[in-house]
Amino acid sequence: MSKKLIRSLLAICLFMTVSCSQSSLHALGANDSDTSNDSDTSKLTPPEDDDSEFHPPPEDDEGNQSTPVIISPAPNFCSKLDLAGVTWPIELASAGQAHLALALNISGSFEGRSGWANLSNNFDGMGFSIGLLQQNLGMGSLQPLLKELLNEFITTKGQGANVNMDEAHYVALKAMVSQWNKDQAAKAAATSFNSESKGVDGSPFLNDDGNISQYDADYDAPVSEVSNEIVPLTDALSTKSIASANKNSVNWALKNVFRDGGKTFKSDWADNLTNMAQSKLYVSLQLKYAMKLYNQAFRYFQSFKLSTLSHFLLMFDFVVQNGGFKQRVFDDYALKLKQQPNMSDQDKVLLILKLRLRDVSARWQNDVSARKKTIIFSEGTVHGAKRDLKSEYCYNPSSPVLTQP
Repeated sequence: MSKKLIRSLLAICLFMTVSCSQSSLHALGANDSDTSNDSDTSKLTPPEDDDSEFHPPPEDDEGNQSTPVIISPAPNFCSKLDLAGVTWPIELASAGQAHLALALNISGSFEGRSGWANLSNNFDGMGFSIGLLQQNLGMGSLQPLLKELLNEFITTKGQGANVNMDEAHYVALKAMVSQWNKDQAAKAAATSFNSESKGVDGSPFLNDDGNISQYDADYDAPVSEVSNEIVPLTDALSTKSIASANKNSVNWALKNVFRDGGKTFKSDWADNLTNMAQSKLYVSLQLKYAMKLYNQAFRYFQSFKLSTLSHFLLMFDFVVQNGGFKQRVFDDYALKLKQQPNMSDQDKVLLILKLRLRDVSARWQNDVSARKKTIIFSEGTVHGAKRDLKSEYCYNPSSPVLTQP
């Protein structure tokens, strides 16, 4: 019997045992009694034992972090994103789909006004950005999605029919991606901003040195015309710093997609790109690529021993907006909980926010804090707009989230 088959049988047995025994369910961070939150985080004493140490989730045969299994019911919510007819990642059961969909609704509403159809011009030197999470050409985050989309879906109705593009634009876009793919093979790809900041030993927490988010650096960044937020640091680099393969894609866009070298889209390209972005195939790809954010958010959720839906939404937004957490955030959080073991859930997440804000530039602390507190309290003001998330998305922020590691 193969090693992989034995693992599968053991996993099935474990799942059946957990399903049949209510006492086996692991509720992360059950509610504690309320206590006042000590705001002094500079005087911390080491814990006497290792109860709060992070133990990484199990890995699959290829060394990838496994997707957590949610064993609590799928939350009810109202989606402002059209999710009808999309293909969900195979790792997600219905409860996981609901959690990801709600998280994308809320964090996506802060990122842009048009949902799946978000389309931004070359104001940041990245060619153009498209979709809910605004992948772009300059950093090479868009080309992989386009490659997967354009290479696989051709129907008898003509190239581009399945992705809502006319054939001429489909062929032109595919040619650009094909050239990018050839350039990638010949030249080094752009260096990831977080390449030197990854955690070790399977930890989701990043190294303490350096910045892990555009909000952690003091610099004059361009502001997105879509979301009124600053452009990510990796996305705000000069085109001189862009890898050659990506720069060629940007130059292609400036020449073909715009009327005036990067500011105004040609109407036919704007129509075809937004139609493509809203196609079920491209939306499905955006869900697939969002899985990395989803898994990372749940790893933080588990590490901080959080418990409710609003907590997961908060962790997802920390990943989307702030790139996650440094190791020292978790270390200081664990020490504080050792001092105050009965800290309330609300004080826990406010403590996490306070610890993370230490690394945020003073210029952006109010913005980051307002966005996170709006998720924590389900209402607030972000970018001058009053938000009532609970009413907008019809969900219960305090509903418990139970996971199987």
